[in-house]
Amino acid sequence: MHLSLHLTPLTDTAMMITMEGELDAATAPVLEAMLRPLIVAEVTHVVAAAGRLRFCDVTGVRQLSAVNKSLHGKGGRLVVAEADSALHRLITLANGWSVPRLHVYTSLAEALIAAGLDPDEVPLQTVIGPRHAPSLRRLTSVRSLVHSARRPRPARRTTPVPPPPPAPPVPSAPPSQAAVSGRVSLKEVLVRSRHLRGQAAYHMRLMEKRLQQIWEAQSIMDQAREQCRSSLDDLRNGRTGG
Repeated sequence: MHLSLHLTPLTDTAMMITMEGELDAATAPVLEAMLRPLIVAEVTHVVAAAGRLRFCDVTGVRQLSAVNKSLHGKGGRLVVAEADSALHRLITLANGWSVPRLHVYTSLAEALIAAGLDPDEVPLQTVIGPRHAPSLRRLTSVRSLVHSARRPRPARRTTPVPPPPPAPPVPSAPPSQAAVSGRVSLKEVLVRSRHLRGQAAYHMRLMEKRLQQIWEAQSIMDQAREQCRSSLDDLRNGRTGG
């Protein structure tokens, strides 16, 4: 069970999350932890690219529906793009009892248009590091470890082993024409610049939101400390009076 998530800010209020691997009961909490800060922040639209998902069960669809419901309360929504036939049927069945409905699109361009974005002006590259759920299928069992520990090991060689022959040099590929010219179109520069500004603004707003949460938590802790002091004073006065 392995799930890899990649976040890409599209605009100030839109994000794209690329899912790769398996989304089930074991990995759905990873998706929730990745999207929870977006729900708290000013993000209103999320495009979930599911083209690289190998498997998704009912728990994964419920997690996507829960995020869609939270965004719907802010005037936005979550849309699923590039879903295969199995995932599309599962979402269709889940829409029978989930409100609001979870919309599915066959291509990423259609999902971006549904989110109010222009696919030609969206830089589709990951700028936030991936987050992974641990893979459990390749772990060695305890029984195999004990069996390998009991197995006698062969004696070491005493004769020296000749070194392998040197590998032939690999010819380097000729540089491409774009690399030789080094030219970048003005449109690419403007799109990249706007994308970086949006990313910086998004992180600033997220930091301000977290600072506000820290201040509120500190205020609650101060109130609790004052209540503890008052309770201790009452206990001391009661013992003195008794």
